[in-house]
Amino acid sequence: MMANGAAVRLNISVRQNQALARLEFTNPTSSDVFIEKYNACVDGEIENNVFQIQWDGHVVDYTGILAKRRRPLPEDYVKIPPGGTLTALVDLVRAYHFPAGSRIYDATYSAVISYPDREGIWTLTSNTERLRFGW
Repeated sequence: MMANGAAVRLNISVRQNQALARLEFTNPTSSDVFIEKYNACVDGEIENNVFQIQWDGHVVDYTGILAKRRRPLPEDYVKIPPGGTLTALVDLVRAYHFPAGSRIYDATYSAVISYPDREGIWTLTSNTERLRFGW
């Protein structure tokens, strides 16, 4: 889905005890787009509750980092140039508590993003991905 010129696509693959989420951020505009690094999971870590995961109306609990952050500085953003793409890969199991048992889940990426150069926020939301996961 497009927001503020950016789009994000979510793809999840299950391997053994991992639920690997691949985020592909794209910028089809003619201007740079900026996203906070922690919201884009650029270091391969989930550092904010940016995934909504549920099954049959039940929400999978976020167990990852809950940090109170200062207003982001310019170095806290990653820039996606016009026509550019940024990809991040994270394991959802490392930050979300999947209950025992095999289930079908629906997962969506959604983050509230601030601007590096002015006041205001915007929301970036992905497609919903369905996955079967559990043991």
